[in-house]
Amino acid sequence: MRPHIPSAALAVLCLVLPLLPLQAEGSDALPGKPAAKAGMDTSLVRNLYQNGDFEPAIGILEEALGSQKVRNHHDSVFVYKHLGVMYAASEHTRERGKYYMLQLLTIEPTARIMDMYASDMIYMIFRNIQEEFSLSHRQMSAPAKDPVRPDHPDRPGRTRPGSTAKQPVESGHGMTIAWVGAAALAVGTGVTLYVLSNSEPSTTRKNHEVK
Repeated sequence: MRPHIPSAALAVLCLVLPLLPLQAEGSDALPGKPAAKAGMDTSLVRNLYQNGDFEPAIGILEEALGSQKVRNHHDSVFVYKHLGVMYAASEHTRERGKYYMLQLLTIEPTARIMDMYASDMIYMIFRNIQEEFSLSHRQMSAPAKDPVRPDHPDRPGRTRPGSTAKQPVESGHGMTIAWVGAAALAVGTGVTLYVLSNSEPSTTRKNHEVK
């Protein structure tokens, strides 16, 4: 014996049942809440890179940067490292590869690319970028030195304003003074001898006349 279903309930079921699949599919997208963006597929990028398919891998990474799919520090390191190595592999895009390598060191100064299994040329390029990056940071962090000005008060051989320290006498002036003194002494001695020699005869004559 079949159970008796009222006609009104049957009509409601007929209207509701077709809508259930649609409600299940749209249950994640709530009204007023934007749908969450899908993250970057790092596994796909890694597989493409290992197979040497650089162009599609670069496209995925560039699209991730443009659409804000890079959500955290780990994603940023992944993107900059792969873009730097893949762009540096080609001579035409090598400068762009250096740019992404520099971005990598900016957010992760201790970053390495040993896990990328790149060529020796790319390792050399990355080493050069590391050296330039380290040098620029050392220059920025070094304390500024105070240059010694020509009129610096602490320079040897100069006295500060108001100081009573005597300036050293130059050797040329000392020699001149010595020669002047010697000449004056010689002239004085000569005059004295001359006077004494002229005065002796007169004294002798006076003595003879008295006798």
